[in-house]
Amino acid sequence: MTADAVGGVWTYSIDLARALCSRGASVLLVTFGPRPSKSQKRECQTIRRLELLESDYPLEWTAGASEHAIEAGGNWLRRVARTFAPDVIHLNGYGYAALPWRVPTVVVAHSDVYSWWEATDGTTPPAEWQRYHHRVAAGLVATDAIVAPSRAMLTVLSRHYSISKQKSEVIHNFSCLQPVRTRKRNLVFGAGRLWDRSKNFSILNDVAERCVWPIHLAGSTQGTEPSRFNRLVLAGELGRQEMAEALGSAAILVHPSLYEPFGLSVLEAAKSGCALVVSDIPSLRELWSNAALFANPHDPIDWTKKINCLIADKTLRREYARRAIARAAHYSMEKCSSAYADLDLALISGARSKKRVS
Repeated sequence: MTADAVGGVWTYSIDLARALCSRGASVLLVTFGPRPSKSQKRECQTIRRLELLESDYPLEWTAGASEHAIEAGGNWLRRVARTFAPDVIHLNGYGYAALPWRVPTVVVAHSDVYSWWEATDGTTPPAEWQRYHHRVAAGLVATDAIVAPSRAMLTVLSRHYSISKQKSEVIHNFSCLQPVRTRKRNLVFGAGRLWDRSKNFSILNDVAERCVWPIHLAGSTQGTEPSRFNRLVLAGELGRQEMAEALGSAAILVHPSLYEPFGLSVLEAAKSGCALVVSDIPSLRELWSNAALFANPHDPIDWTKKINCLIADKTLRREYARRAIARAAHYSMEKCSSAYADLDLALISGARSKKRVS
């Protein structure tokens, strides 16, 4: 399984690896991009039958990544596969699916640059991203299965690339985060990559001056202008246990994203009993309809009204927290990891049948 140590893909990868290992699989987790932190490495060490292998090769969506470096990463990955001899190659990326593998591959569409650009800026990326587009397109054609965490993500992916409906399916994400049950505090909470424009957290700076409760944000602010968040309480980057405690004490979760293929922080907040106020975008409508309040991601007044509505009405706030908990149960580890296990077994069985026929 390929992975990166940045944001939600790491959480997804480690949780899925944990679930598959608990079912008897052996997983080699191979990272690209920035190396995992000490805490991430320790997390891997707690999982039986999981091995972590790090590299310094770039992620395919990294701006400025050279073709030579990406090709070298693919050659290295093939050498790793020859040693590990996997039954299935699970790629949390696209391009490497086009390599000449001898076993089935699964590509998971967590996001992509073209759909990110469309949602964030309303345009297509500049010409320098065309090589990336070619790599992604080739991987989607070559892979044996395409998985997306929502129907909305499959829809936007199909706008930019040719994908086969016959080999595509939706398997929702899940989270192994254990909720911390504690007394809810009078605060609003959000979490994510604060430097990522698609997460749209800067809109909350305008909301904060009209919001009855303080708004706390957790996440990295690297490369951002401090004034974008000067009315907010910044908690910095939190480990998983710290995140569980923060969500456990927060009464309301806000997620103003412009682009969100799934939204693990929303799921973790729902599991923790937060009332949800999220962006009115297709993926979040699909996943949280009737279990959240939806606000226009471009309208701070709408966000202020929705948040203050929950603050003013304790009964309503508790009702939406109850709905969030109930909906979160649909995205369970058992259900989602079973779907992946079934897919893997079907691919392995099909590959073995082809070998017998040949």
